[in-house]
Amino acid sequence: MYWLRERGGTLHGFVQSLTVRTPVGITGEQVRAVVQALVDHHAMLRLSLTVTGPIWSLEVLPACRSS
Repeated sequence: MYWLRERGGTLHGFVQSLTVRTPVGITGEQVRAVVQALVDHHAMLRLSLTVTGPIWSLEVLPACRSS
């Protein structure tokens, strides 16, 4: 987070991504269930950044816990 802040300028967003190989035949619903379980379990995947002037604050959003 420090390097992002130190680069200066307006922050419109930040995205990290990767490609994951999935088993043959997996459905969209199964992928959604796996991703939701990961997000529910790992707080850092639910981190939200708010920038108000020079103040940056982070908040961990609640887990959905949908089954």
